[in-house]
Amino acid sequence: MASIEFTPPGGADEGFKMLIHKPTVASTLAAGYTLEEGDGTELPIWFNEDGFGPRNAGGHKSIFKSLATAARSVEIADSSGRLSPALTSRLAADAFNSTNVMSDSGFPPISLEANSLYEIQARLIVQSAATTTGVWWRLMGPAAQTDYICYGSEIIFQNAASTITWGTIYAPTATWIAGAPLTGSIVGVVKTGAVTPVLPVTLDFQSEVNGSQVAIRAGSVIRFTKL
Repeated sequence: MASIEFTPPGGADEGFKMLIHKPTVASTLAAGYTLEEGDGTELPIWFNEDGFGPRNAGGHKSIFKSLATAARSVEIADSSGRLSPALTSRLAADAFNSTNVMSDSGFPPISLEANSLYEIQARLIVQSAATTTGVWWRLMGPAAQTDYICYGSEIIFQNAASTITWGTIYAPTATWIAGAPLTGSIVGVVKTGAVTPVLPVTLDFQSEVNGSQVAIRAGSVIRFTKL
C-alpha cells in the first residue's frame, strides 16, 4: 500500500492534510472483512466467502448471496422502495369471536397505493368449538378510493352443509373435528383509483352461531402483491 500526503500551501487551511492510499498490488476482501470510516468507526456491513450483508448493533449478520449462473441485475419493484411488491400482514395472536356480529380480527392493517392493481391472497387458520358452527369473514377497506375489487372466499360453514374435504391430518377426512384447526382462503384482485386510499385493508370475522366461539389462529397470513 503506497500513501501520498498532500498539504495545501499557505492560507487558513495550511494545517489541513489529505492522505491518499493507493494499493500497490491487487487485493481481495477476506472472509469476515468489515468496512471502516476514515476515523476508524466500523460500518454496519461485512463480507465473507458466501456474500455480503448488514450487521446490527448486536453483532448479528444477514447474508445476501447469489445463486445465478449468469450475470443478473436486481431492481426495486416499485416506487415504494420495497425489493418485493408484496404487502404481507401476519396475525400475531389468536383472535376469538363468540357472536354473529362482524368484528376486527386484529390483522395489522395493509395500506395500498394509488393507481395500483393488487393480487389478493390469504390463508387463514380457523377453528371452531363445535362441528355445527362455521366461521365467516370479509375484507374491509377504502371503498371510496377503489376502482374495483373482486375476490372469492372459502368460507367455513357448518359441517351439515359442507362438501369440502378437510385435511386436518395427513389422511384427509370429510368430518369437521371440533377444536381442530382448518384452513380458509381468499383469492382475488383489487384496483385502486387516482387518490391514495384513506383507509387500510383489514379483515373482520364472526361466528355462524351466536354464542358459539370461533377463532382465527396466529400465523394466518393476508398478502397483497402489486402487479
